[in-house]
Amino acid sequence: MSTVMPSPSSLTLPAARPASVQMPISRLLHAYWIEARYEVLRTLRTPAFLIPTVALPVMLYVFFGILLHGDKPTPPQVALQVLSGFTMFSVIGPGLFGLGIGFAMERQHGIVTLKRAQPMPFAANLIGKLFSAMTLSLIVITLLLTIALTFAHVELTAAQAARTALVGVLGVLPFCALGLLLGTLVSGNGAPAVVNLIFFPMIYLSGLFPFPMPKALQTAAMIWPAFHLNQLSLAALDLQTKLNPWICAEVLIGFTGLCIYLAARRLMRVG
Repeated sequence: MSTVMPSPSSLTLPAARPASVQMPISRLLHAYWIEARYEVLRTLRTPAFLIPTVALPVMLYVFFGILLHGDKPTPPQVALQVLSGFTMFSVIGPGLFGLGIGFAMERQHGIVTLKRAQPMPFAANLIGKLFSAMTLSLIVITLLLTIALTFAHVELTAAQAARTALVGVLGVLPFCALGLLLGTLVSGNGAPAVVNLIFFPMIYLSGLFPFPMPKALQTAAMIWPAFHLNQLSLAALDLQTKLNPWICAEVLIGFTGLCIYLAARRLMRVG
């Protein structure tokens, strides 16, 4: 019994499926919301990271901003400058340590690769960490402003407090971008050392606190993003600034964009 083989021209191939199916906007936003929500919850449920991040700026402000002065009256402008420095200091840690070290550890353990293989937007992971850092910064800023008003008796209007909080929450972005770049360049084991190597010199050399510095270092303070963020905070508190606040905002936007661009190129090359 002979079998008639179909000719190649009579074969019907299945219709090719599109390479990718575009996710509906509602589902896309829901994916970002879910990732951000659980990232914030994960941070709030991690005492080893939450407590030091919140307690360190609060304790330093209580010591240097209140206890160290004792009963001596502090000029209002000096009190506002100290509050500005510690408030902006409190937003640097969540960005650098939270996103920088956290992302480096996830890359080292393959979590980033796993999430990229899942049907979820890749940026959802990073945006979730960004919202986590912003939430943590808002908590610390609220505590610092409350202490300043109740215990330090700082003369602060509601508008000044709102502007300072807004500057601080949005000011997390440049340091999250810097943390992301560092997280793509170093391993999880080396990330803490590299982040600390940048964090502590920046705190002193950027002029966040009224420590005496040589004139050369005072000029070099402008290279640090923390300096420009502090200038925006001083402007929010109606204090005199060394640079135009709009120029500082443009510098921070450019710095953020550059760090994100370099981090994206690094991720495309090495993952």
